[in-house]
Amino acid sequence: MPKRFSYETVYYFSFYEVDIPDKTLNILPILVDSALEANNNESIFEDSYVSRMGNWFLVITVTDKDNKDCLHPDYIQKEVILEYLRKMRVEYLNTSNYLDALLKK
Repeated sequence: MPKRFSYETVYYFSFYEVDIPDKTLNILPILVDSALEANNNESIFEDSYVSRMGNWFLVITVTDKDNKDCLHPDYIQKEVILEYLRKMRVEYLNTSNYLDALLKK
């Protein structure tokens, strides 16, 4: 049975942004340009062979004073920490002015 959450326990929370791009190979422009080049014409879709669209994510880490990963499946307080992070996510999504969030208790 997991220990009860203690407010005296110190946890270290960090986050950073990461860009995970989606890349798509566009076949139609390649085929059109190949046909144009076969007829001794210049390719016109050279810049359209690959399309890239980025998605930004927040990566969150939580460690304890012994530098153990608190989000590891075997960590004893993992569920309590995840519940706190879920509440923090809702607060983040509902905040339009982040200076107000800093001043909130």
